[in-house]
Amino acid sequence: MHNYFSNGGQRFEALANDWDLSRKEWQPVGGGFVIVRDGYDCAMMPEANENRISWSWCVQAGGGLGWRRPDLDEPVPLVFGRSYSPDSAYAAISAWFDRGGVNADQ
Repeated sequence: MHNYFSNGGQRFEALANDWDLSRKEWQPVGGGFVIVRDGYDCAMMPEANENRISWSWCVQAGGGLGWRRPDLDEPVPLVFGRSYSPDSAYAAISAWFDRGGVNADQ
């Protein structure tokens, strides 16, 4: 993703600094950002769409940093979506947890 734009790596790093992602303890991983919350891996990834950047996000169980479910061989996405800023992606992830997390959509 960072190779899509001229100086893409620096531009995405500048975005992360502008949106203060490090303050929220997000870690840069594979062109995106990851945080562990309540044992689940939460991720945000910037995507180039025409002339703007959107942010895909997801919460997953198993694998990754949190390894919430050791009974799973592979990570299982629990919820995902797309937002127009990292703040709105973070808000969507937080809302899922606020609704009860894994049981929220059952």
